[in-house]
Amino acid sequence: MNKTNTAKTETQARGRTAAIQVPIVKVENKGYVCRHIDIALNGIQADACRQVFDGLRENHVKLVGGKDINSAGDVVRYMLEQVAAGLR
Repeated sequence: MNKTNTAKTETQARGRTAAIQVPIVKVENKGYVCRHIDIALNGIQADACRQVFDGLRENHVKLVGGKDINSAGDVVRYMLEQVAAGLR
């Protein structure tokens, strides 16, 4: 498994992994594609984001381009990269 863009699958000493199913639709004509997301998270979402952030950092996971995970935005980027990789 490539450690630069994929989190470890085995249980870690402090953490766990989570698998989610996300419905997707393949669209031929993409039209408008959103490139900016500005959101506020509720408490549950913020806690989950922090847990994912800490897990990615603890496992030295990087974004596809080699950038370290340094923010909540990077957590979202990482998850979307994983979805995109599953579509290939």
